[in-house]
Amino acid sequence: MYRVTEKTLDNSRKRRAAIAEAARLQITEGGFVSATVKAVAVRANCSTGLIYQYFRNAEDLLKGAFAHISAYELSIFSRGLEQHQDIGQAMDTAVNIFLGRSLQGPRLADALLFEALPPLVEEERLRFRRSWTHALSQRLDQAIADEQLEQQNTVIVATGVTGALSENLLPRLHHATVEQTHLPVQEFISTLQILCRKMIGLPHHIGGRP
Repeated sequence: MYRVTEKTLDNSRKRRAAIAEAARLQITEGGFVSATVKAVAVRANCSTGLIYQYFRNAEDLLKGAFAHISAYELSIFSRGLEQHQDIGQAMDTAVNIFLGRSLQGPRLADALLFEALPPLVEEERLRFRRSWTHALSQRLDQAIADEQLEQQNTVIVATGVTGALSENLLPRLHHATVEQTHLPVQEFISTLQILCRKMIGLPHHIGGRP
């Protein structure tokens, strides 16, 4: 009887990850709508048939790509939260990372946060948003335990913070004609750092300056 070896499983994981990475590159340039099985196969230098060995259909491919991308982005955001013991500095760093990366890669940010997606992929987006909120909520819990913050419902506060960041980012990604889109990038980021400090109950100082 044939047994799947650890090497075979490892090769399978690597091939699946390579396909997901090819999909990420495609999505970064053209959004999820451009990430057809054929387009991803070209980027991955493989046949469409091989992709269907790892993903049931096109929607499953997009879901896998979303999970691949969001896990990476979430890890960077989470590391930002843990860079400083002081919760104010941690929040400033995380906000700067999230907004900075989004503005440097606007097509990918728009795809992750706002692009219309098939139901199966939308489920993955909701999972991403919950994970994003959970990471922030845990960091706020830690700050409360360290007596840096007052007691608060950290899930509700974290949900508010993530919502404020994404909703203020939307007009800039879509080039809407509203006042906040004309702010210089650093002023835009600083304004949202101040807002997020207020939302978690801190004085609105950035980088130690009032």
